[in-house]
This record gives sequence, C-alpha cells and structure tokens, in this order.
Amino acid sequence: MEREISKLVSRFEQGRITRRELIQAIAALAALSTTASAAAPLRAGSINHVSVLVSDLQRSIDFYNRVFSLSVINEDKANKIVRLGIDKKIL
Repeated sequence: MEREISKLVSRFEQGRITRRELIQAIAALAALSTTASAAAPLRAGSINHVSVLVSDLQRSIDFYNRVFSLSVINEDKANKIVRLGIDKKIL
C-alpha cells in the first residue's frame, strides 16, 4: 500500500490530481486495507472488477485515468458502460 500512496502523492505534487482526489483515493485504499485485514488470513492479490453508477461518465473516466492511470479498455455505448483497466502490454 505504501507504493500506491507514494504514487498518489507524486501525482498530487505534480499537479496531476487535486487535493480532494488525493484524499478520496487514500481513503479508498484505507477502506480496502481495513476490509482485507478483517478477512484474515485471506489476503487480496488484486481486484477483478468494481461497478460504479455515475451521473457524469466522462468526468468519471477522467478521474480514474488521472488518479489510478486507468484507460478505456472497451465500451458499450448503447448501455452507457465503459470498462477501464491497465493495458497489460505496458506491464
């Protein structure tokens, strides 16, 4: 988790995310950590997917791109569904 927080702080210091976005992201990481430790001895290695209903799709896409470096993987425009992720070719 320290690595993720360090990345978020660096993005904040570079002006790539706002103070509010930094705090929201750190709070989300803390909540995930608390949930994971409550479920011990199991430890999460990754998150497969999360669904979020939003009022402004483009604004949300921009947020997740800035804060978590997620990009659009595919879209279902008819149903207003966008799948975000990390391009595994880069990793």
